Formats: sequence, C-alpha cells, structure tokens
Amino acid sequence: MQTPLIQRVLPVIIGVLVVFALVVPARVQGWAASIGNAVTVLSAPVSGPVLRLANMLGPNRSRASDDGMRVLEEENERIKHEFLALQQENDRLRQVIRDLQSGLALADNLPVRLLEAPVVGTGSDPDTGMLTIKAGSAQGVNTDAVGLAPGLQLMGRVVAVSERTCTLRLITSKGGEALTAMVMLRDNVPDGLTCTLTPVGDGSLKGPVSDRRDPNTNSPIEPQPGQTVRLDDPRWPRASRMLKLGVVESVEPNPNQPLRRIITVRPTVLDLERVSDVMLCTPTEPSGGKP
Repeated sequence: MQTPLIQRVLPVIIGVLVVFALVVPARVQGWAASIGNAVTVLSAPVSGPVLRLANMLGPNRSRASDDGMRVLEEENERIKHEFLALQQENDRLRQVIRDLQSGLALADNLPVRLLEAPVVGTGSDPDTGMLTIKAGSAQGVNTDAVGLAPGLQLMGRVVAVSERTCTLRLITSKGGEALTAMVMLRDNVPDGLTCTLTPVGDGSLKGPVSDRRDPNTNSPIEPQPGQTVRLDDPRWPRASRMLKLGVVESVEPNPNQPLRRIITVRPTVLDLERVSDVMLCTPTEPSGGKP
C-alpha cells in the first residue's frame, strides 16, 4: 500500500526522467548505457541456458520435432518405394514363369531353350529396328533363335551372334521382310486366313488376306478386328511357328482385288523397341526351317 508521500513524489520523478531523456544530450547518457552493457555481460552466462531451456519447453521446440518427423517420413517413403519395386518385380517374374510354362510346348517335338536377357543397346539408326541383347553363343544362343516379349509376343529373330551378345531384328522394323501369317478363326486350332504382312514403319504390319469361303454358304470369310494373328512362315525357324504377331487392328477393302481384304496388325506390346528384357527362344537342335 502506497503512502501519501510516495503518491505525491512518484509523478514528479517520472516527469524528471522524461525531461532528462528528451533534453539531456546522448553523450551525457553514456553512463546509463555502460551500466546496461555491464548488466548484459553479467546476465549472459545465465540467460543463454535459460533461453535454450525456454526454446526446448516452449513453442520453438517444434524444430527438433520437425527434424524427427522428416526423418520418419523419409524412412517411410524409402520402405514404400522398396515394397512397390519388389511387388513389381514379383509380378514380372510371375509373368516370366507363365511364359516359360507356355513356351515349353511351342514347337512340335522341337527341344528349345528359353533364356531371359536384358536389352543393352539399339541400332544407330532407329528405323532399322535392331536391338542388342546381352546373351550370346556363350549362353547357347544362335541364329535360329527368336525373341519374345511378355505374353509370348514375337519380337523378331536373331540375325547376328557374338560370344556375349546377339542382335535381334524386330518384326516391325521399317523396310523389314514380309511375313506369312495366319489370322486365327478359332482359338487353339491352327486354321485361319492366310495373309502376307509387311512392316509399315509405325509399329504395325499391314497386308492382304487370302480369299476363303464358307463351304456351306460360299460366302467369303472375312477377318475381324481383335482376332489373333500368328506367324506361319516356313522361312523362319520352326520354334517360331504359330507365335503371336499381334491382333487385327483394322480391316479395309483391297482396291486392287475386291474379293480380298487388307488388314492392319499391331503387336500386343505396343512399342517393341522399348522392351527392357527379351525372352530368347533357341532350338537346341538344328531346326531345318531356314532357307
């Protein structure tokens, strides 16, 4: 409780201090600054730890908490990445197993070796449709071998072999050879419409289909979009017979032969040049199917 004397004196002291601060020159006030600096020096050893403790206990402790949370998030992302990569690799290996199981019965009484190998290079001219595969004569690959994409999609044939690598020419390579094929009318039955397909240069094959008629009605049997097309070319190794070339993408009339149709066939793997791994199918005995 303030006494009457203090109540009267306190306003006067405040007024004097205000006037002193406004009127007295700054150089005269140096003693006050010196006292303040001395107080700062004396209080620094104590204020430092107190400030750090306040930062730890107060709102600023979020920095350490944020660092710990960031580490946990990065670890979680790393685990998620590894899990998804392993899952993708597992799916790929499952497809390889399915292809291997199907491929064992590809050639009629013709022993074959199936070998998965990575693509390590492409031709200097992309239009040539050449892939370099990391597997060669040391792995049993020869020029009777053909390359398969996932789903036993025929990619092409091996045209050159070295000890450690081989060169695969794609069926879609621009200026490549024409292929004799069959449009399958029924699944699992080697009966269909014969056609001759030539690479167009856009990843598809195109060519005329032979004229065939229904024996009961004498009406023409025409190909339909979505039908599977398989290789049926005696110039290719026997191990490649009835391998999938693709599916019928479109059917159009032949301007030169009205009774025949022209089909466009596209492989089930849309871009064969971007396949990273190839299944090489190599006969273990001479096939006798080359010219």
